[in-house]
Amino acid sequence: MYIYSIYFLYYHTTQKSKALKVAHLIHKLLTTQRVNYD
Repeated sequence: MYIYSIYFLYYHTTQKSKALKVAHLIHKLLTTQRVNYD
């Protein structure tokens, strides 16, 4: 049970960091496009 909770925590944090990276990339793309449109 203890090992499972550690695995779940690790999986949750890695998935969250991946989602944050993707969101950051999308934000960067949107900001660069906005600058280009100006």
